[in-house]
Amino acid sequence: MANQAIALQSRAPQSNFLGGAVQQNAQLINMMSQQRAAARQAAVAQQEMELARAAEGRAVTAEERAARKAQQEYTVGRVAYFRDQLPSVKDDVSWNNWLGRVGQEDPEYADELRRASGGRYDADFVNRVSMDAKTYIDKTIATP
Repeated sequence: MANQAIALQSRAPQSNFLGGAVQQNAQLINMMSQQRAAARQAAVAQQEMELARAAEGRAVTAEERAARKAQQEYTVGRVAYFRDQLPSVKDDVSWNNWLGRVGQEDPEYADELRRASGGRYDADFVNRVSMDAKTYIDKTIATP
């Protein structure tokens, strides 16, 4: 036993044999925590991108709704404008002139009116087109 103690003393001092393994494990743990942090950051960035994309989609949808609303308001205004001119329509010539003006603004509406009227002036049809439903019913149907 004494010989062994002397042999151990005569050798060069030994470094901690667990030091390398501990250092390697510490590096592995650090690398794993960095990977987890990077994965969390990537998930947060992905979520932020999805939120931004959804917000952009909502903004585009709102703009499209506003554009459709403006177009509908314009169309309703134009129809009202032409409807206000209908009382001056009294014969086939004025009917066709009126349809020509309507066709310049809205060809589909003019074609629909031509088909519905048969292409000829009809006072009853003009009254139906020029009045709203309640007014037309009140003027044409006797009430008890």
